[in-house]
Amino acid sequence: MVQDLRPAILGTAFSLVPASTIIIALRLYCRQFILGRIRIDDWLILFALLITWGIATINYWQAFFNTGVHMKDMPPPDPTKSPLYSLEGTLKSWYVYQLVYLFDLCLIKISILAFYHQISAAKTYRIVIYVSMAAVMIYSIIMIFINAWECPKVSDAWSAEILLQGSGSCRDLKPLYFAQASFNIFSDIWILLLPIPVLLRLQMRRNKRLALIAIFSVGSVAVIASCARIYALHVWSTSMDIPFDGANILIWSQIEINAALISCSIPALKPLFKNTFSGSTNAQGYQNDYYGKNSRTGASAFGKDRGYVLESMNRDRVYNAKQNGTVNVYATGQPTESEENIVRGMDEDGDRIVKTVEVKVNVENSPPNSTVGAQSRRSSVAFKVHSK
Repeated sequence: MVQDLRPAILGTAFSLVPASTIIIALRLYCRQFILGRIRIDDWLILFALLITWGIATINYWQAFFNTGVHMKDMPPPDPTKSPLYSLEGTLKSWYVYQLVYLFDLCLIKISILAFYHQISAAKTYRIVIYVSMAAVMIYSIIMIFINAWECPKVSDAWSAEILLQGSGSCRDLKPLYFAQASFNIFSDIWILLLPIPVLLRLQMRRNKRLALIAIFSVGSVAVIASCARIYALHVWSTSMDIPFDGANILIWSQIEINAALISCSIPALKPLFKNTFSGSTNAQGYQNDYYGKNSRTGASAFGKDRGYVLESMNRDRVYNAKQNGTVNVYATGQPTESEENIVRGMDEDGDRIVKTVEVKVNVENSPPNSTVGAQSRRSSVAFKVHSK
């Protein structure tokens, strides 16, 4: 049986957080130097990463104050410090941890939803995104305030004397912890499934579509970690060896947070992989080749440049090119919010995302020198509109 979980706490925190840092650094590199633009979801995930480093630091102090050690194996008090020094340190580190953990999860989820907002301009879809953002933010703010004021006098939350005397009026937060964990699981599953209908409607080869869905589904690891964490909460809440069993909460929390950070950044790395495997080392050259040269993000309106912008067709000018009886309509202009870098362009197999709309136009002509409407001749012209 493991006698000390402190190495597991520190090993989990200081191995996963650097891994998340590398992935997010690559994500920011792709957005800035290949795609030419860092978006709000990138800034949010960067902020969340900094908070995650803060949680790893808190984990260090929690291990320092003997979280992960059996009660029977607790070291004797340091004679140079207060007898309650270690207990007060434990209470303070856990108090800060519970607040920062909620804030970090909120940032990650808002970042993911902000990323989802860019992949479709459908009104209903975006309303669902906005409602989801509001629900996550409101719930997180409420839970942070409840945790922060668990005691009428805030400092009582880390008072060792009050804890030992049992004289405080602090609320028992164990039921609240289970409510928070349940909401995390529900919101994780909801966010995981939210983009699936949009991805299923993409007009691309089936294997490519399934691969894209699989990339987005990497976030299921975070859901599994959330489920494991709620079990660790159950063990801790019924434990007679709280310092030791509390360590599993910290371990699974780090896995949950870092799995979310990594999984939400993987889709943004696609341009980097294409750049690497194509053998190109020039970021601007890759951008021009992949997105074309006719806009500030490299996106071109014409297929010959292998790039396009997902945007409304009522912007700027519309170009028509008649080819083999088909009228191709292309929109140009500055990119809009519906532009999404991971789902545009043409890959090596010639796949591209195209929405085709069948249009029938009835044209009514009248012969010269005739009464208006008389001997009218009606013809039907059918053509396709390709929205790229």
